Amino acid sequence: MSVTYSCESGIAEISLNRPESLNALNRDMYRQINEAFHRFLADDDAAVAIFCSRCDRAFCAGVDIKDINHAMTVEGLTLTDLANDLSIFFEEPGQLSKPVIAAINGHCAGEGLVMSLFCDLRIASHDARFSLPEAKIGVPSVNGTIRAVQLIGHAQAMELLLTGDARDANWALNAGLVNAVVDKDDLLASARSLAISIASNDATSIAIMRQIGEAAMEQPFEALLGQGLATRESLSGETMIERQGHFINKKRE
Repeated sequence: MSVTYSCESGIAEISLNRPESLNALNRDMYRQINEAFHRFLADDDAAVAIFCSRCDRAFCAGVDIKDINHAMTVEGLTLTDLANDLSIFFEEPGQLSKPVIAAINGHCAGEGLVMSLFCDLRIASHDARFSLPEAKIGVPSVNGTIRAVQLIGHAQAMELLLTGDARDANWALNAGLVNAVVDKDDLLASARSLAISIASNDATSIAIMRQIGEAAMEQPFEALLGQGLATRESLSGETMIERQGHFINKKRE
């Protein structure tokens, strides 16, 4: 398997495991990633996922150009024919209903970076290198362009997109692309510690805030305010009192 799934104590781990190609995404790997994330969303025992790599040198080197070239030159397929096979479902807003933390090491390029941009949080090791090299390859990035501008602003995103050059972890931290930079040996432990902190909170509140936060990247404050208040008020008073009671009891322990 090029993508593995496991879950322990409410924390799922989705790992890319094709080290011989630096986790470059062929069509089978796209399918396995989508299956793993659907499994996470359907897993009642999983509150948070860590999206990571088992390759020491890379999180993900992007699309496997050799596989795409074979599909087009040998199999006679077009990019339109390949669209469904080269699609990550959670790159559409609103598809993820649970938090995901990307733990990024080594090369994080192209589709690898784009996938991480659709996670809620990103932690990088000091050796991480971030790039959107589509301008060099000649296939314009669409999802990556939109999401990068939303997350880190126009100027920083254009630096990645128009040059196609890689930037290091410190640049990513200063740009707001990642939440933290840690030693490589501490990467998964740091992601797990963050996941445990998230998993200990109220799942319904997290789901609502994620939904509002996602919409906030595109919609104005006024439009979201009414939506958010209505969603919060839809929770029964009894349920909210019960949750608050749990919180108070936790604080007393």
